[in-house]
Amino acid sequence: MIFTGGSKLSEHGGFNEDDVHTALLLSQEDWEQATIKTPTSNQQVAATILEALGIAPGELQAVQVDHVHALPMPDRR
Repeated sequence: MIFTGGSKLSEHGGFNEDDVHTALLLSQEDWEQATIKTPTSNQQVAATILEALGIAPGELQAVQVDHVHALPMPDRR
């Protein structure tokens, strides 16, 4: 859990300012450092991790059903 000091009351997600800025830290040796400031949803975390691992997010049933897209990934070196 990340405490932001905002008006967040729960961890279920929504469109509150604190909900659309999901903290996600990924690291891989061949990636450039980047900060992505795209508004997000909690649903995008799994799809983004799968994409980072080289696994097609579309294979995940929840991605198919909810039409979820992975977050933009930084360019690799």
